[in-house]
Amino acid sequence: MKKNLPKLLLTLPFFLGILLFHPANAQDEFGIKGGILFSNVNAVNNNSNVDFENKNGFTFGAFYKRDLFGPLSLQTELLYELKGTNYFIEKNEFYDPNDYSFEEYTQLLNEPKSYYKDKDHYHYLTLPVLLTLRTTKFLDIYAGPQLGYLISSKRNWEETGNLNRFSVGFAAGAGLTLSDKTRIDFRYSSDLTRFDTLDKSSSIDLKNYGFSVSIQQTLFRK
Repeated sequence: MKKNLPKLLLTLPFFLGILLFHPANAQDEFGIKGGILFSNVNAVNNNSNVDFENKNGFTFGAFYKRDLFGPLSLQTELLYELKGTNYFIEKNEFYDPNDYSFEEYTQLLNEPKSYYKDKDHYHYLTLPVLLTLRTTKFLDIYAGPQLGYLISSKRNWEETGNLNRFSVGFAAGAGLTLSDKTRIDFRYSSDLTRFDTLDKSSSIDLKNYGFSVSIQQTLFRK
């Protein structure tokens, strides 16, 4: 992450320049948004006895939107997001061959698999910067990078204490206008950086991803 930090800092003037550019007749909006977040982790090179499943969470925060030119606008958000995953650890992996005869151990391994089930909670602050294109009067599409900071976490299946708190990813989706100040937002987001551990020797590469459905409400517009 530290190696990528200079590149990220170099992009900030570009985004700030866009934010400060304010063409004539442009429109600014500020408001709040919130909704449900279906999250999970993408486990690359997962050769362990741990399987992952979607977990329900939520997202809420504030947004600021500024017109650029034509149908283009830029929207920045500051969100609190509860991410995580449900995971299953295969019980059969905990059998010690030394405690059984060869026949008993073989029989145990051939039995239907059973699992321990638990869940992880990841509390994030997320900062998306999204370029939005209005395609019709009622539909916008958007995409852009996002930065994340892990505020706190609860992990039971792996005692590491060395989680990567900073994340870099992207978000993309569409917004459907319900009324003059209300929009329903459908979004897919994914991290590009691993969060599981800062130890690069770890074989499993875990990255957050999720799908959210939220309501966006404009509070004032000028």
